[in-house]
Amino acid sequence: MRAVRRSVRWPSALVVLALLAAACSDSSFFDSYPSDTTVTTTVVATTVPPILDPSAPIPTVDPPTPDPTALPIDPDVRFGRLDNGLTYYLRSNDSPGTNLDLRLVVNAGSAQQVTPDAGTAHFLEHMLFNGTEKFPANELTNSLERLGIQFGADTNAFTSYDETVYLLGATTADRGTVGIAFDVLAEWAFAATIEPDAVADEIGVVRDEMRQGRESADGMIFDQFEQMYTAGSSYEGFGVLGTAEQIDSTTAPPLRDFYDRWYRPDNMAVIVVGDMSVDNMLSAVTERFSDLAPRSDSPPLSTATVDIAASATGHVFTNPDNAVDNISIDIPLTVWDESTVGGQRLSLMESVIAVMVDNLLNDGFQNGVVHTSTAPFFSRFQVNRGLHYAGTNIQADDLELAVTDLIGQFKGAAARGFTAADLGRATDELRSQLDSALLGADTRQDSQYADDYMFHFLSGADIDATESMTERLLGILDSLTPADVTNHWRWVLQTGGPIIAAVGSDPISLPTSQRLAEIADTTLPYLGDESVAEPPIDSLMARPDAVDPVSSDSRRGFDGPIEEWTFANGVTLVFQPSKISEGQVSLTTASEGGWSVLPDGTSAVIDLIMSAVSNSGIATFSSSQLDRYLASTTASLFPYVDATTEGFFGSSSADDIEVLFQLLSLMTTSARIDDPAFNEAITFGRNQIAVASTDPQVQAATAQIDARTGSSPSFQIVPDAEQLDDLTPAGALATYNTRLGKIDQPIVVLVGDADPDVVRDLASRYLGTLQAGSHDSWVDNLPPMPGGVTTINVQLNPGVNTGGIAILYSTELDVTAKLNAAAHVLETIVSSRIIETVREELGASYGGIATATSFYAPDERIDATIQIDGDPDRVAEIRSVMLDQISDLSANGPTDDEFSRAISVIDADYQFVDDQLFAESILISHLFPSETVLSSDNRLELLHSLTRSDIRDLARRVFPSDQRIEVTRTSG
Repeated sequence: MRAVRRSVRWPSALVVLALLAAACSDSSFFDSYPSDTTVTTTVVATTVPPILDPSAPIPTVDPPTPDPTALPIDPDVRFGRLDNGLTYYLRSNDSPGTNLDLRLVVNAGSAQQVTPDAGTAHFLEHMLFNGTEKFPANELTNSLERLGIQFGADTNAFTSYDETVYLLGATTADRGTVGIAFDVLAEWAFAATIEPDAVADEIGVVRDEMRQGRESADGMIFDQFEQMYTAGSSYEGFGVLGTAEQIDSTTAPPLRDFYDRWYRPDNMAVIVVGDMSVDNMLSAVTERFSDLAPRSDSPPLSTATVDIAASATGHVFTNPDNAVDNISIDIPLTVWDESTVGGQRLSLMESVIAVMVDNLLNDGFQNGVVHTSTAPFFSRFQVNRGLHYAGTNIQADDLELAVTDLIGQFKGAAARGFTAADLGRATDELRSQLDSALLGADTRQDSQYADDYMFHFLSGADIDATESMTERLLGILDSLTPADVTNHWRWVLQTGGPIIAAVGSDPISLPTSQRLAEIADTTLPYLGDESVAEPPIDSLMARPDAVDPVSSDSRRGFDGPIEEWTFANGVTLVFQPSKISEGQVSLTTASEGGWSVLPDGTSAVIDLIMSAVSNSGIATFSSSQLDRYLASTTASLFPYVDATTEGFFGSSSADDIEVLFQLLSLMTTSARIDDPAFNEAITFGRNQIAVASTDPQVQAATAQIDARTGSSPSFQIVPDAEQLDDLTPAGALATYNTRLGKIDQPIVVLVGDADPDVVRDLASRYLGTLQAGSHDSWVDNLPPMPGGVTTINVQLNPGVNTGGIAILYSTELDVTAKLNAAAHVLETIVSSRIIETVREELGASYGGIATATSFYAPDERIDATIQIDGDPDRVAEIRSVMLDQISDLSANGPTDDEFSRAISVIDADYQFVDDQLFAESILISHLFPSETVLSSDNRLELLHSLTRSDIRDLARRVFPSDQRIEVTRTSG
């Protein structure tokens, strides 16, 4: 499994956000599940799992998952089908409130194309943003921005092998806006114009999407993995993007044919979740979709056939620009029908097994019996509905030995059998996740419900009430025995695989495919040494006696009074009550200093040091002991050091706040760096060096930072070999302790759903009792922005076509709350102009983005950036167009229409309030008490006080025509 796609371990209903994150790029693998609608998936297996009667189908017993046509008891929920077959899922939800999440889900993707590798489904998705009957040409994009939706690459739709999904968000404060949102959804369903000229104009955009995603070293390796995963199935040759040749020859008729065949009411679902009554939702859906009729005969049954091959296979994938040699080991899994209790049980059992195998591999890594350079995370993942796997991706000094070790762990565990301790450790971790989900059930966000309903439509995934579903899943966990999971793991290994792929720049440095297959077929011993088992942790530390704060304060907050306590050692704790995420809290701390006060070059290794500490044990506890203890809690905490501050960030459930505070105390007083974690961090550092030597985007970013800082070693971002050779575990820990091993007047912000009295008591024990250290602050070692226009070009290697341009402006000015609001509007306008000019008019880029970021230290400034990927042969053209746009914006300001649209986009963003916003506002107000902070209290008022002149004036200041740094990536 490729490391960039480490998937979640939990069944769909409780991890849809993570699944969607993996799915929302239409060039990525899409995690979804088998469907009982028009498009079905058939999986051919040679045997059946031993826990089921071999002659019986997967059982369907009470309680079944909900029928989508049944009317739920909950008056705020309504599911059903219109007479024309359109399925709808409607839910009134006030979390976060004032918003709607709307989706059009089409049960067809690239696997339903007539022509292999045509990219038809994906190209059609693009065309739905290029004009409908009611919203011709770019008027659709403008209408989306008036809804408060920033249009951009990958943000409003995605296409996969099996489905195409369109996503909208709208504020409910304006009835007209809500009506337009429903209109757009309906237009996508039945009124796309698909004009031939518009298709021709879009070819360059789609072609650049392929260029950026697939014509880099990583992209080309990705293609080889995709071919490996889909080989022998009906998905083979039906990649989402298609081929460059097919894209270049795309015409309107096949797009229209696909649209008419598959975008039909009985093959689509409309999902609406948000702050609106279900009666009004149903009225809006009925009014716009009831008259929708099929535009073609019923689509033929499309069956994706997947034959799980029992034999092991080895593969070698190379690209001269690949930076890091690594190994992927994957095991094919049967696709279970999760709309049945039997399927849900089998899927959950495989999640448990994945956790157990992951624990065994990680224990072996920590104990030195698995010889890898990086921790071998093992988890389930899905290529598409019909192709599911479990696997790991590792690096090692000796790849052949590492493969032998891992296969030995897989097969040895099956031969030895999982123990009651193995099973209990895994189920404790999953129970903790379930308990956390149950605590937050009443504050689930619109998008979480919408994800659930999307997966239910596509696969029958569970959408029962959280309480009922949790009870059912806990019941399954309680029913599992070591024999159940052992027998199933044995059956999985007998059924298929493993599939082993070696990846590198040169086949000489890799095991051969034949050798990999031989290792996979060999019976190998289990390497686990039971004698290294360590006693479990009962408690991280004893409770210290409480100390009273020296001062306290209380003031109005969002969900109750903000409480603030300062202790004699300099710790200030600010508690902001919030029920946005019920039963959850988040913690952030900050002290002044950062790497600015450390020796030159530390900036290049500081993240490696943080990684080594995070992956080590703590106090007297080993990493394995700590992992086992924390797996049964919801607490997590991580250190950070940036240019001017350092601190920690983490979260937990309300029940585990004490564990969170204990971690904070121990990571301050008793951090450690263990050899496996240190060695892994050094491997990460060597990876950075290798990537920087081959990846043009990293080279461009490094060149821009060097130009901005005059190549100052204080701002070095990639370590060199000498730095890594000189770094030791003791030296790394000493650097950590210099910044984080002392109490330096930190601001500790806790935001969430907790009892203030409990928070105060725990702070008095675990924070107020820490020993005070010396105070220091940041050092201003950032050189002035270089004068004039600095131009740098990074030449692309042959075969790599990821061209583009990045422009940096940096302006010192007084940062105020109103200025921050204006900066948000400005970056929105510039981003829209990138889409309108470079993408839609030129067709030279898939997309780009502008940012305007405020800094308070070491000096007050705004860094404005423009980043556009594009055709490497048209970078000069892209540059010219964008500089003209910036010049026009500085001279004339935005038009009335684009200003109004940008205000709508930012207004929609500002309507959404989360715990992170509270934490950021509190930290800034304490670190910079003289500044006016943009917060939930003032940002809407400040936004609507802005004028076009304010944006023009800001553009003139942050986009000086005679001072900038440009870095281009072009072909040689």
